[in-house]
Amino acid sequence: MRLSNFSALTFDCYGTLIDWETGICEAVQPWLERAGASATRDQVLAAFAGVKAPQQKATPDMPYPELLARVHIKIAENFGVGPDAGAFSRPAARN
Repeated sequence: MRLSNFSALTFDCYGTLIDWETGICEAVQPWLERAGASATRDQVLAAFAGVKAPQQKATPDMPYPELLARVHIKIAENFGVGPDAGAFSRPAARN
């Protein structure tokens, strides 16, 4: 098989090019610690997945930055802490 035999190649970038799990944990864990809570990597990822999927299902056309802002607020509620004010740097995320 030769690469020149193809006119297009596709692949899933999540987990291949983008280590999104580490990015989520590196953003969430320090904020939780500053807020007086702690969570393991698995707990952070489970909380993220547990609120992101239902939010996406409820609002499939929502811009991703706004969706992440809502997910952030729900994660804060789940861990009993206030949202990180610094996480809302984009205008769309302030709603």
